[in-house]
Amino acid sequence: MANLCKRCAANSGDYNLCKDCWREIQEQLDTNISSSTCKLCGKKSGGYPLCWDCRENFDNGTFLACIKCGRFKKDERKLCGQCEEKSKTDNINIIKQKQIELQSSKTRDYRKKYPSNFRTQDGHYVRSRGEVMIADFLFKNKIRFIYEKRVSKNGEEFYPDFFLPDQGIYIEYWGSEEKDYQNLKQKKKDFYRKNKYILVELSNDDFHNLSDQLERELENKGVNLNWE
Repeated sequence: MANLCKRCAANSGDYNLCKDCWREIQEQLDTNISSSTCKLCGKKSGGYPLCWDCRENFDNGTFLACIKCGRFKKDERKLCGQCEEKSKTDNINIIKQKQIELQSSKTRDYRKKYPSNFRTQDGHYVRSRGEVMIADFLFKNKIRFIYEKRVSKNGEEFYPDFFLPDQGIYIEYWGSEEKDYQNLKQKKKDFYRKNKYILVELSNDDFHNLSDQLERELENKGVNLNWE
């Protein structure tokens, strides 16, 4: 039964390496004659990359080169230690990016489901009457705000309802009881808590006295209100 190449898994006949892999690694051995010590064991090698014993083991397929960087290694894994660690890091980054893309997709769906159809006194368009009241209150009190400013950190991304740049305060108006919205609400709250962001929370229960409740919350956070 024919062997499979330990490097690429191609048919290698009676050998541990196929012809292509053997030639490729042989070329590397021949073009890296720049050291007096063996790259694997550190023994004297007479100017060659490998000493006699390691070269013999390599010819037998015991010592192989990393398929990414070409470094020699003492096991049959395809990657050396450095490339293996980098591969793990790359995989983690890919997973994080996919999580961000998934969250962004859910956010886009939410923004599409609840379009900005409500106009505020200063010309902003928001997604609910509750947000209109909040925006008008901030405008009346000369508090600068940014509506749905994207915030991202540690692989998470959200669009807070309001951000007060001068005070560093986020305002969220929890205006829906739908399951998907509640899931998003919890993720947002966890995000603010983990990153120690200052958050003012308002809900449908505050709707009929929203201005009074917002005034109290902001004053508790040290915000000076400028009534005309």
